[in-house]
Amino acid sequence: MMDDKALMSVIVTREQANSFDEAELRDRCVLLLEQLNACWSSLFSSREEVYAVREESCTAREELETARKDAKAQVEAVEQRYRLLAVEHEVLETDYRMLRNELRTRVQVRHQAVATPDGVGAEGGQSLTHRMPSITSAAPPRPESEMTKSY
Repeated sequence: MMDDKALMSVIVTREQANSFDEAELRDRCVLLLEQLNACWSSLFSSREEVYAVREESCTAREELETARKDAKAQVEAVEQRYRLLAVEHEVLETDYRMLRNELRTRVQVRHQAVATPDGVGAEGGQSLTHRMPSITSAAPPRPESEMTKSY
């Protein structure tokens, strides 16, 4: 590409053109045509670079949008899993409390039956220990601190 000084030396005014002979005019035309072609080539290259950069920008924008959508889908999936696990935890905790309360009730009934003589407080003259499975095989209740742990 030409600098300003070189460009000014090639450009001619009307007065200068009138003072040139035919050979000098032809030389100046050739110089200007070479500069015009060089300028056109640079302009064309620059335009191609602009198109390439725009295409890269569009591709990057599309990739970013795809990545954003993928990340959003992952977040939604993790949130959904969290909600399902929270519901499952609540159900399990409710079941645990219900079973723990049932076990406490049975233990209390058994202790009361053992504390009273056979036949008293038992239906049909049979003690409750004969009707109930052994509670020693049941798992001990978990401490409250384990129930409140977050999983």
